[in-house]
Amino acid sequence: MEVIGTKGLDIVSPYSSRSMFRELKRVLWRYPSEQFAFMAQRVLEKCAVALAGGALEQTGYSRMAVAGGVFSNIKMNMQLLNLPGLERLFVFPTWGRGARPRGGARANRTRHRVTACRLTDLYLGPQYTTEEILAAARSMPTGALRTSRLDNPAAEAARLILGGEIVLWFQGRMEIGPRALGHRSILARPDDRAIKDRLNLLLKKRVWYQPFCPSMLIEDAPALLETEDRISGTTAS
Repeated sequence: MEVIGTKGLDIVSPYSSRSMFRELKRVLWRYPSEQFAFMAQRVLEKCAVALAGGALEQTGYSRMAVAGGVFSNIKMNMQLLNLPGLERLFVFPTWGRGARPRGGARANRTRHRVTACRLTDLYLGPQYTTEEILAAARSMPTGALRTSRLDNPAAEAARLILGGEIVLWFQGRMEIGPRALGHRSILARPDDRAIKDRLNLLLKKRVWYQPFCPSMLIEDAPALLETEDRISGTTAS
């Protein structure tokens, strides 16, 4: 049964949104959730590659910028990187519809030469002073929270993580979008499966097999990942 496909640059399906939901629900009841998730991932990768490949062929471009919640799927993005003729893939770092007005503003500047500012980072949310943070801590029930000042918070966090502890890191302005970028992050050892299961089941409240995204310095990425010179440290403008 063909549930979804592509035609030119359009995604097509013989099902409406509601009927597709009913069909997928019927399939889900017949198979384990892990198998269903694998099937959904394969279909997503197949359709995304077909759509993106068609866009490259029709436009003749060799670079692609993408945005939206579906592009938080790292495995799908890896398939896109392997498209023939694609030199560079830029994924806007905030998911959802937040990239649309940003793209519209960029297009407006290009067409009408409107002055625009660079997006140098994504720390666009609120921030709190030390006094505000301490006041919030003091408002907690007695004994619920203990506070102390550290001369080197990064070194202490590294020591705790190495010892198998989970660190909730809070600093500076909040990141835009749902991804942690170092200012609101859950930090833990990446090589301990028990910690991963604990985070999934107790903190994230999700199935055990869901992965977490690793965090690393960009200069260390080529030594840890198969980057093939596809990493860029530049920011969107």
